[in-house]
Amino acid sequence: MRTRGQVIARQILPPIPDRRFDWCAYHDGHPEEHCGWGPTAEEAVADLYRLDAERAEAEAMDSDYDD
Repeated sequence: MRTRGQVIARQILPPIPDRRFDWCAYHDGHPEEHCGWGPTAEEAVADLYRLDAERAEAEAMDSDYDD
């Protein structure tokens, strides 16, 4: 997995009643890659780390097939 920047968490507060998407966490300089979402900053960061782990696992599986 490539190194990513510092994690940034931003409060979004979309105009919807569902509070699960109030916070977005992303890697500094890479907000377009993927964003972890959650009702709190901590949960958004945890979701981002989950996405990072899934991406790393998928990349590892792809490299296994390339060998």
